[in-house]
Amino acid sequence: MLLTEGERVTLTDHPAPRSAELVVRPRDHQVLADVSAWTDADYRLTDRTREKLRQAVPANTLRAYERWWTAAAAWCVTEGRSRCR
Repeated sequence: MLLTEGERVTLTDHPAPRSAELVVRPRDHQVLADVSAWTDADYRLTDRTREKLRQAVPANTLRAYERWWTAAAAWCVTEGRSRCR
């Protein structure tokens, strides 16, 4: 089975004592994360981290993303697709 980088796969026939949901890098088969062990805290960002991430993206990039997202959302409506969040 070939995976794209960052794709998740659930391994139920793995020799490990439990099944695991792993994120594997295909080019070298390195396990990047075992997300089955993650807790709710692993899916949340602190306000400080969220702000640092926001500041890491240049303003012109944010404007370009906003233009693209607006166009994509309009296309979804025109084509009768589900609205994105």
